[in-house]
Order: sequence, then C-alpha cells, then structure tokens
Amino acid sequence: MSPTTGAAPGASAADALTMTRTRTFPASQDHASEARRFLAEITGPEPWAADAALCLSEMFNNALLHSASARPGGLVVVRITRSPVQLLAEVRDDGGPWRGAADVDGQSGRGLMIVEALAATFGVTGDESGRTAWFTFDFA
Repeated sequence: MSPTTGAAPGASAADALTMTRTRTFPASQDHASEARRFLAEITGPEPWAADAALCLSEMFNNALLHSASARPGGLVVVRITRSPVQLLAEVRDDGGPWRGAADVDGQSGRGLMIVEALAATFGVTGDESGRTAWFTFDFA
C-alpha cells in the first residue's frame, strides 16, 4: 500500500499545493491598500510580488473608477490562486455600465498597459451584472 499525499484521486502534486483565498472589500480607495496587503500575505517576499501588487492596484482602482462598485455600499472581491507554477489574481466588481474616466490631463487609460507589461496574461470578463479583471504571473 502506498502512502497518501492528501490530494484527491487523479490530482497532481501541484493541485495539492494550490491555494485559493478570497476576500471582499468595501469599494473605496482606503481598501485598495488592504487588498495589496491581502495579496502580500499570499505572495510573501517573492521578487515579482511588487509587480503583482501594482497590477492588483490598477485593477482594484479600475473597479472603483469604472463600475457600479463606486456607488455607496459597493464591493470589490479579490480572489488569489497560487500554485507552484502560477499566481492568478481576480478582481470582481459590481458591474454596471463601464464609465470611462475623463482624460483631461492625458493620465487615464494607462493602468491596463502597466498590467500588460508586467503580467504573463490578463483579461476582463463579464457584463453589466459584474466583471472580473484578472492577471497571471507564471513561475515555471
């Protein structure tokens, strides 16, 4: 009889080492820093952790600026999945019509360019009932 690893039958060793944590934040600028701390609890002092925190900040702020999460009582849900080979970060907002920010000083619209430059992949899914912006960092 072979020893068990705690993984489900047919699951790989990587599956057994995968961790997913989810936390819901009030949609306010004050809670963006809490979301970064939440991510840091999962990433630890990895060399890429600051880049991941910057990507998370950009996506959290997009939820505040562009979605119905900006209304009083709005929420932002952050879900982080870390496996031995990848970090997946998801930021879910309350949906609604996408409100583009007025670009009076040429500074808006650069957040996703930063995410694109730093992350392995990123995207946005969903509709007016809720959107999830996500990015990955690959380790292998």
